[in-house]
Amino acid sequence: MKHLKILIPIASVLAMIIVSCQKEITRIEPEIPFNPFDTIDYSDGILDDVPIDSASFLGLHKYIFSKTCAVPGCHDGTFEPDFRTVQSAYNTLLYAPVIKMMQQEHLLIV
Repeated sequence: MKHLKILIPIASVLAMIIVSCQKEITRIEPEIPFNPFDTIDYSDGILDDVPIDSASFLGLHKYIFSKTCAVPGCHDGTFEPDFRTVQSAYNTLLYAPVIKMMQQEHLLIV
């Protein structure tokens, strides 16, 4: 009983200390700035065509390689050169080994 008389005041003092130590936090949220991309209407879905210069490599691929060379049975990727895409046509034409004819029977790969 004597321990209970000492324990109850100590427990109540500790409880008051713990409850009184809570810190109140106040947050101030900043105002959200204007986003210019919120006003864009994406529902159209149709993009304007970009004019392609026929002197560029993209123009060469669009107007020549894709229409006449990259057809089934020709240079469609089953064998070299591969003209199906702009990237494959570029890599095929620029990074392919050079083959020179020395004589009719011999080939020289440089």
